[in-house]
Amino acid sequence: MRARAASDMNWFRVPPKVYFKGGSLEVALAELNGLRRAFIVTDKKLFDMDYANRVSSILDTMHIQSQAC
Repeated sequence: MRARAASDMNWFRVPPKVYFKGGSLEVALAELNGLRRAFIVTDKKLFDMDYANRVSSILDTMHIQSQAC
């Protein structure tokens, strides 16, 4: 069954997998191979340490459009 959005509410679909453990980047990247888009969610500390840009750069080489927050 597919979720339907009402015209007056905001909603989003949660991805089937969320990676959050140290060392999971290689697994996540392997599973993203062949996809078109990725959304990167991180905390302020990792964002300030430039990890989001590092991951975005890797995704760019895989021709995957990404956005970080």
